[in-house]
Amino acid sequence: MAAERFAFGPFLLDTGRETLFEHGVPVSIGSRALALLRALVEARGQIVSKSALMDAAWPNVCVEESNLTVQIAELRRRLRGSTDSEDWIATFPRVGYRFVGPLSIAEPAAPPGHAQPPARLLFTEASTRRGAMNIEAYDFFVRGRVLLMHSPSGNSLARTLLLKAIGLEPAFAEAHACLAISYCGAAVNYREAVDANQALGLACAQMAVSIDPDDPIAHRALAYVRTKQGHLDEAETELQMALRINPTHPDILAYMTELRVLQGQPEDAIGWADKALHLNPYPPGWYYWDLGFAYYAAGRYAEAANVLRKEEVGRLPAKRILAASLAQLGRLDEAREEARRFREINPGFQACEWAATQPFKRNEDREHFVDGYIKAGLPR
Repeated sequence: MAAERFAFGPFLLDTGRETLFEHGVPVSIGSRALALLRALVEARGQIVSKSALMDAAWPNVCVEESNLTVQIAELRRRLRGSTDSEDWIATFPRVGYRFVGPLSIAEPAAPPGHAQPPARLLFTEASTRRGAMNIEAYDFFVRGRVLLMHSPSGNSLARTLLLKAIGLEPAFAEAHACLAISYCGAAVNYREAVDANQALGLACAQMAVSIDPDDPIAHRALAYVRTKQGHLDEAETELQMALRINPTHPDILAYMTELRVLQGQPEDAIGWADKALHLNPYPPGWYYWDLGFAYYAAGRYAEAANVLRKEEVGRLPAKRILAASLAQLGRLDEAREEARRFREINPGFQACEWAATQPFKRNEDREHFVDGYIKAGLPR
């Protein structure tokens, strides 16, 4: 289907760029909610059945209908910016949903080979500190960033998209930073070419900092790599640098969560996660991953299970922590089911091998996680 741009209220949905804008600013919204919104607006006022919506958001995946209800509710909340704004989605019980309210088709980008306005459809000024940027590079970057660490295949596709962005914009610091996380995450979470990917992750993070020493995300990426390599003091230094540059950047605050857990300070970690979620109430799934990590480390298993069941978390490696939390609560049937789902995308996982790669400052914290994994039925 050809890419279109749908305008309603303060919003614009650009299906070609797979991005929702509010007053011209990209909106943080989950990929499933975005897929549902697209299906609804493309129906142009017609009712869309529940099965069609589930096919749009969960293609080739069998999920319970309650997942659709949760996503529609979240989408409504995101579109309803204030108490007097419109409810854009109408419910037709036992049938489906319909997009309501004024909807217009915005002028699409000119197709290849047609005349383009000069410097304005090819570059965007707001995408980088260092000036104009090729908008195609930014599109590749946004699409790649969303896929980071969702699964081995998603993470691999993220690298492909990020490399395309860098090919078009070699000095794109944040793309190098995300690429660093993808390489390093592939090594640590999926055991893919461990030494090579660790080295590539470090090189990409160092490149990001070299390109833009004032980019907090570049320092966050270098902190991530240093953390996974076991250099917690160096990771702390990089995150403190990022906080000096931007003390209210939610991604930086959220990543402090993981570092504090590894340092043996889970309650402090939870505080950092709470601050990040206050600043970014519609975050990517890894915020909840890190919060669940902290809750488990603190022995707050019910809270860990609740946060790790959020749809935004998807089937990230955090599912193993969900399984461990349920096991510690004595809910063994649920724990084993989550462990089974986790192993579908991580078939080679072994608890002790995982433990050997984790840079916990205190061995008892490491063993706490291993205990939960084994109770949940994951291989020792």
